[in-house]
Amino acid sequence: MMASQEAPAGSGGAHSFLPAAGQVAAAALGCRRAREVAVQAAERAAAERLILLLQEDTFQQYVKPEINPKLSDFCISLTGITQDIVDKDDIFHQVLQNVVEWMRQRELGTKYSYSMLSDGSWDMSKFLNIQCRISRIKYPSFAKKWINICKSYGNFYKVPRNLTKLIIMLENLGMNYDRRPHSGLDDSKIARIALRMLQDGCDLRVNERIHGGQLMTVSSSGPLEGAPAPQMPRYRNSRSGLCPGGCPHIRAKIRIIIIKWPPLPACLPCRILKHLN
Repeated sequence: MMASQEAPAGSGGAHSFLPAAGQVAAAALGCRRAREVAVQAAERAAAERLILLLQEDTFQQYVKPEINPKLSDFCISLTGITQDIVDKDDIFHQVLQNVVEWMRQRELGTKYSYSMLSDGSWDMSKFLNIQCRISRIKYPSFAKKWINICKSYGNFYKVPRNLTKLIIMLENLGMNYDRRPHSGLDDSKIARIALRMLQDGCDLRVNERIHGGQLMTVSSSGPLEGAPAPQMPRYRNSRSGLCPGGCPHIRAKIRIIIIKWPPLPACLPCRILKHLN
């Protein structure tokens, strides 16, 4: 065999195998590096496809306030939303109608499965719930279940609740929050967190719902299902827990008050407001 032959004196043959071994090692290293680069490129391509999927389209519209039409200095400072922005926009009922129409045009719930994603519980169980009552419309069925990304994040990465705030989650995942907190579309960037969790192998599922106006937890062992096709909720009437003045109250008690106080507005809060005005 070639390797077993003795090299002639002075020919430098004793060192002739070193360059070849170096070339083999370099070639192996190059192949391994090439595979790593290829894997990284494939991962980036997959991530880009997911990003495109999650960022297919966006919707943003501000709501013109009715009860307190003039924004406070605190609200402006916190959100960056100014008075002139909301003055030229629609009231909540019309904005919700625009949202439903936007979702229908994109065939959500019919051709495509989808789920609502929220940064915490309050957006759905408090803010949307209270606003629907104030606007005297029923809670939209498509928003009755959602994924609380904070809860999903904490359970998946095994971190305490105080580390599931939006900015902290982004920072721990190596992302920056370069937008304005509490300002509509900017907060919807939680989709970036959901994307990363999917890449890390998380099985994102609906984990919260609202029933009878109360926040409830959804079991992770339940069936995987998407939200229903969006429909505009109907108006409430006085028997649905609202006084004729439009305030939400406990259903059984307000009926008695309505019977005894025919003039509008009927409930005590409305009477107080009327007196103050």
